[in-house]
Amino acid sequence: MRAVICSVKAPIASIVLMMISIGFFMSFISIRMRLEGATDTWIGIVQSAYFTGLLVGSITVERLIHRVGHIRTFAAFASLCTATILLQEQLTSYYFWVVIRFIAGFCIASMFVVIESWLLDKSSLNTRGRVLSIYMIALYCGQALGQMFVDRVDLLMPQPFVIAGFICALSVIPVCMTKEQSPDVQNPIIHGILTVFRRSPFGFTGCFLSGVILACIYSFGPTYAFQKGISVSYFMSTTIIGGIVLQWGLGKLSDLVDRRKVLIATAAATTIPALFLAYAPFPEVWLLISTFLLGGFCFTLYPLSIAQVCDKLEHGALTSVTGILLLAFSAGAMVGPLLAPPFMYYLHEGGLYVFIVWIALALTALGFFALYKFDAVPLEEQGEFVSLPATTPVAYDLDPRVDPEEENIEVTDDDVWREVDPRK
Repeated sequence: MRAVICSVKAPIASIVLMMISIGFFMSFISIRMRLEGATDTWIGIVQSAYFTGLLVGSITVERLIHRVGHIRTFAAFASLCTATILLQEQLTSYYFWVVIRFIAGFCIASMFVVIESWLLDKSSLNTRGRVLSIYMIALYCGQALGQMFVDRVDLLMPQPFVIAGFICALSVIPVCMTKEQSPDVQNPIIHGILTVFRRSPFGFTGCFLSGVILACIYSFGPTYAFQKGISVSYFMSTTIIGGIVLQWGLGKLSDLVDRRKVLIATAAATTIPALFLAYAPFPEVWLLISTFLLGGFCFTLYPLSIAQVCDKLEHGALTSVTGILLLAFSAGAMVGPLLAPPFMYYLHEGGLYVFIVWIALALTALGFFALYKFDAVPLEEQGEFVSLPATTPVAYDLDPRVDPEEENIEVTDDDVWREVDPRK
């Protein structure tokens, strides 16, 4: 294990610094806009631009990496991301903020591709699972740590922009100072979107709706806590920690029973803490418990949905299909911050969680339809649950279920799906 950690310590250190900056800045931007009198609609538009840039960057940056190399690409985009953070403080028009956040999302996606390619290159089939676990822990812990800055800075001063930009700039150092040879990256195959949807509408929709929910939590969770008068740092970090803790247990449970039932139960369970957050005038400690549970359930929806679809796959199609599911998640993340503001306009800050309740109920209803309409995959044919990040398609090559020698299949016809009536 020590050898595995040593081989990936540079990219892991960079991802921690990068996520501290991203986590802090996303929460800060939402609150800063609220303090300046921006509407929830404008907050949603600005945050949606970030997720749009994240999607575009994750599927277009490989060509640049092949031309100039991983280290130069990471340094260039980390520098550009730092510049966007510092420039944003100087511009007062939200129209400019939309463009800047799109560019920032593109930069961050490019940095993700470099880091994930690096981890893939340094892992073998036997160590890939451990490397993925280290990466997931680093990603979520960095994101949670970033929230700690929100309550400790003057949100109306330039200081938050300087701090976020400074930490983002620091993320270049571990990667640039390493003696390791930079890795090669292969373009992921992304084909057959309609085929994936036809074969597993429940899992595909679960990925899309989980993107809607998580993007809304990242975009409007900080403003909810701020308006409630509770610690934004503790509220958001508790949400993220809940996602780390609960998804492992729920994932392992889904390996033992019909995975659709676990996904349905998780979606239904999401509504309970969401209703508490929407309506109950509880003390801060109960709101923190509720958001811990909500984070645990919401963060689990995406990997459970992926596992649900992958139960229908031959191993050779795994990377291609998970790349498609990332597109579904990203599409949901793009539209989520645009759909929630009407609920918040009429129901105030609690409207965010009313919106989440309706999304979770829609997924639950679709799950019951899938149970009624289609047969279950036998337990012995279910794949093992693996928690995967919603970052770039490259990350899915770290999935320990993937055999690199089998991953040259395009998902364009039915011969890559299991013969067990996989439509659901």
